[in-house]
Amino acid sequence: MNKFVVNAAIWAMLNEDDVEENARTVIQYGDALKVTSAVSLTFINSTRDDNDSITGETGHGQVQIQDDSNQHEPIVHEFGIKKERIGHFKMWKDGKYQIRFHHFWKSDPETQGNDEEPVEYLIQYNDNLELTFFGQREQTEWRLWFLAITHAKFVPLYGTGRVDDGWGLIIGG
Repeated sequence: MNKFVVNAAIWAMLNEDDVEENARTVIQYGDALKVTSAVSLTFINSTRDDNDSITGETGHGQVQIQDDSNQHEPIVHEFGIKKERIGHFKMWKDGKYQIRFHHFWKSDPETQGNDEEPVEYLIQYNDNLELTFFGQREQTEWRLWFLAITHAKFVPLYGTGRVDDGWGLIIGG
């Protein structure tokens, strides 16, 4: 199946346009994906040489220009979840009848913000590849200095009920 068709179907689902029919397209593609690991670890090694900079005075104040040519691309080592890029989204199969996806922006260590995670969605389906649940992930966080305890759940955009996504612990950040 064409990834552009799947991308268009995801956008239509998010715009609440014929959710069942568009979900069928996404499910047919996503069901063929290999189930990924439940645990994901990411390590980033980033290096930077000393940069040259020039400071000048303009009519509007001081301006500093930096040469970023000495900046090296970060080396990313990822283990666990393998996400597939589908147009504007990244998708992975999380269990026998579950597909997750989110927008690709802010989904990698290079593009991720410090204060905002990409919005994640969950599709659940049955043996007949029929949509049973479509929801958006919501996370609650309780912070104490450098520790944070999190709880996540998926709230329905289609279907009923709620899907618990578990508890987590964040150290630092």
